[in-house]
Amino acid sequence: MRSEVRLVDHKEDGVPGARANRRHREERAVTEIGAERPMLRVAFPHIFQAIEGFPGLQQKHWELNQSGVDRGMEAVLIQRAPREIATYALVRLRFAAMPELLVTCRSDNDTKTDEDMHALAEWGRTSGQGGTALARIITAATGITTPGSLAADAVLTYYRDRRADNPAVKHPWTEEGIGRLPGVSVAPLLDYPCRGPVWQRKFETVKQLSAYVMGQDWHQLTDDEVLESLESVKGVGNQTASMVALFWLRRPVAVIDSYLLRFLEQHDMIQGTIRTRCALDSIRREIQAGAAVIEKTRLEWPAWRVLSSLYLWLCELGRLHCTCRRSSQNSCPVGDAMAEMSRRNEIDGGSVL
Repeated sequence: MRSEVRLVDHKEDGVPGARANRRHREERAVTEIGAERPMLRVAFPHIFQAIEGFPGLQQKHWELNQSGVDRGMEAVLIQRAPREIATYALVRLRFAAMPELLVTCRSDNDTKTDEDMHALAEWGRTSGQGGTALARIITAATGITTPGSLAADAVLTYYRDRRADNPAVKHPWTEEGIGRLPGVSVAPLLDYPCRGPVWQRKFETVKQLSAYVMGQDWHQLTDDEVLESLESVKGVGNQTASMVALFWLRRPVAVIDSYLLRFLEQHDMIQGTIRTRCALDSIRREIQAGAAVIEKTRLEWPAWRVLSSLYLWLCELGRLHCTCRRSSQNSCPVGDAMAEMSRRNEIDGGSVL
C-alpha cells in the first residue's frame, strides 16, 4: 500500500511580496519540468464518470446537507480536529449568530426522553474520539437545553443518521445570521472540547473570513484572483481558500486534499511524484480542465457542481466503501469500479465521454 499523503493548510510567512515571489518560482519550475506532461494516467472525465456510476452515488444534483457557507467555515474548523468536533463548533457558531435557530432546537428537544439521550451518548462513545467528547457533554448536562448540549445532541444525531430532520445542522444560513457572525463573541464558545488559544484563533478566523467574503465584489475576479484574495485573510491557506471558492462562491476550483490524492494514488491514477507544489498545481489544472469539458458536453453538470460533487463523493467513498486502508480479504469495490473503467477505456479507444 502506498504511503498516505498529508497536506497542511498554512499561510506564507515572510516579508510583503513573498507570495508573488513564490508563485513566480513555481511558474518557472513548471515551465522547466514541462507543464504539458499530464500527471493523471486517466483523463478526468473518465474518472468522474466512473465515480458517478458507483452504486448509491448516482444523484446528478448532490443534495448538500450543509450549505456552501458551512463548508467554507468547516474548512477552517476541521484542521487538526475530529470531524464531529468541527461540526460541533460550527453548530455553536450557528446558534450564536442565529438565536432563533437555538429556540427552535430547544423546542424540538422537549420530546426527547432520558432513554433517548442515553442511547445517543452510548452510540457516540463507539464512534471515535470526537463522538466520545460529545457524548461526555450530553452525559454531563442536566437536560438538553444549553447551547453546548443542544449542539452535541444535534451533531451526534446527524452522524448517526444524516437523513434525519436536523435544523441545527441543516437549516440554511439566513442573510441576517451571516451579517451577525462577525460580531459574535468568541468567549462563550471556548468551552470543552473547543477551548484554548487554538480554538480561539479558529473562531476568529471564521469571523474574519465571513466578513471578508460578504464584503467583496467577486464578480470581476478570475478564479485564481479569488483564491489569492481569500488567502490574504489571516489564517486562511490554499485548501481553505479552495473550499470557500468552490462551495461558498461556486467557483470551479478543485480542492486538492488528502482524500483526493490518496484516492488517485491508491488506484494508480497518478504518474510521477506528487510531493511538490508544481505537481499538485498540475493535477489541479487537469481536473479543472476536465470539469470544463464535462460542462460543455453535459449541460446539467456545471463545472463547479462537478468539482463539489467530486469532493463529496470521495469523502463518502472513503468513509463507507473503499477498503484499501483496511485489512480485508475482499477486493476494494472502488478499486474494482476503477479497473472496469480502465478496461472499457482501452476497448473504446479512450473517448472522453
